[in-house]
Parts: sequence; C-alpha cells; structure tokens
Amino acid sequence: MEQQQTPEESMALYAQGVDELTFALEGLSKQELDLRPTEGEWSIRQIVHHITDGDDLWSMALKAALANSGCLYRHDWYTPDNAWAESLDYAGREIEPAVALFRANRAAVLQLVRHLPNAWERSMRFEAPYLSNPEQVTVGEIIVSQASHALAHCEEIRQIRRSHSR
Repeated sequence: MEQQQTPEESMALYAQGVDELTFALEGLSKQELDLRPTEGEWSIRQIVHHITDGDDLWSMALKAALANSGCLYRHDWYTPDNAWAESLDYAGREIEPAVALFRANRAAVLQLVRHLPNAWERSMRFEAPYLSNPEQVTVGEIIVSQASHALAHCEEIRQIRRSHSR
C-alpha cells in the first residue's frame, strides 16, 4: 500500500524543484542547452521553458483557488499538444529569465500556501477546451502535480546530459 505524503512533504518536494533545475543545468554552455535526446524531441532549452511556463500557468490557477475557492478557472489558450511552445519560441529564447521566474514563482507560491489557513484544501473548477466538464482541482493537487512535473523534467535533462557525456 502506497503511503501519501503530508502537505509539508509535498511542499518540500515542490521547493526542491528549484535546486534540482539549478543542478541539472549547472555547467552547460549556451550551445549545450540545445542538446536533445534524439532529433525531433525537445532540447534542454525547450524543456526549461516548458517547466517554467507550466509552473507559471498553474501558479495562477492555484492563486485563483486561494483567492476564491470554488471559482471557475479557464485555460482557453492552453492545449495539451504543446503547440504554444512553438508560438512562444521555446527553441530560440535564452533561459535565464525563465529560470528566474521559476525560482520566484516557487518562493511566492510556497509563502502564500504556508501563510493562508486551509490553503491545501481550497480549490477551483478547472475548465479547458479538451475537457468535457470542469474538473475540481485543489491547491494540494496542484502542488503535488507541479512538484513531480518539474522533478521529472529535471531528470530528463540529466538523462540528455548523460547521453551526450555532459
């Protein structure tokens, strides 16, 4: 039987994402940020932008849940096929502002969740074009999901580096 993590353990994993991304990128040149596992897959640079945009996207949803629990929150522009990654030029942009945003978002979200009473249970109804009905999503679920999302992509970056002996 799998044991669930406490909110504090989940928030520690969420916070860990900042250090994990820093370690995963350590020592890479600007050219090495364009390394990919195979042709046609995302580069390290694109993965960093994806992590940051996902974090930014979900931090706004989290804030909506905290500010007005039970509200309807929409992501009309977001599509699960990641088409917006091309529109936002993940492949051509520098990563430093994205990494700074990731760091700032994580610190702000953690401070907010720890500060507000009953933050973990507050929720919003998430609506997106690919969902037939809005889904109830709690702040805790967002934290857990985003913690694992960033950590998984940091491991992906480390795998790319290993495959290229970097």
